[in-house]
Amino acid sequence: GAGLEPSDAFNTVARAAIRWTYEALSDDNRDWLAELPAGPLVVDDLLEICHGTPFDEDMYVFDDADVLRAMQAADRRVVLFGHTHVQVGYRLANQSLTLATADVRRPLHIAIGPGHYLINPGSVGQPRDGDPRAGFGVYDAASQVVEIYRVPYPIERTQIRIREAGLPEALAQRLALASVAGGGKFCFTLTVTDIATGWTENRTVPDKRKANVVAAITDVVTHL
Repeated sequence: GAGLEPSDAFNTVARAAIRWTYEALSDDNRDWLAELPAGPLVVDDLLEICHGTPFDEDMYVFDDADVLRAMQAADRRVVLFGHTHVQVGYRLANQSLTLATADVRRPLHIAIGPGHYLINPGSVGQPRDGDPRAGFGVYDAASQVVEIYRVPYPIERTQIRIREAGLPEALAQRLALASVAGGGKFCFTLTVTDIATGWTENRTVPDKRKANVVAAITDVVTHL
């Protein structure tokens, strides 16, 4: 959106969103964004933040190996990250890696104890974990607590505004996607688009195995 990098490497839907954002921002907006420091960013003696991982802002955290590599690269014991749009937290203590967000209740109170933490507070929109509600977190430096939340928001109204802006239909549909894969698990989005008419259907799949992809395509076909 700030024009720092070419959008050629992105898919068609993402490029459309980037182009709309660039045009919606003023020159002052773009200059301000361009001048922000690149991550990761150390916040205090306990916390650092990044978009992807402490070793690469464009990398995704998909599995335990990614979690451990991110923790090893971090300059602080607690890292807040994003990128995956999945609300999840991990803790490494006594050589044991556990899920800090195993409790599905929200809000969830995560008191920072000994060890290392890697926490994704989630995404306000475009869910990838089967829960369409907005996800966010609050970090209390004084009490060393991360509180993560899940709250409903007017998805339908947001979808209307996306369509009114002339953005791809896939961006509107995916806001409401839900799937059986949740609990901090990453979901992929399968998008089927008729280029001639712009008709679009989305389905979530837990992984890229052939059986799951074929099942998602079959479900689209049955609803034609």
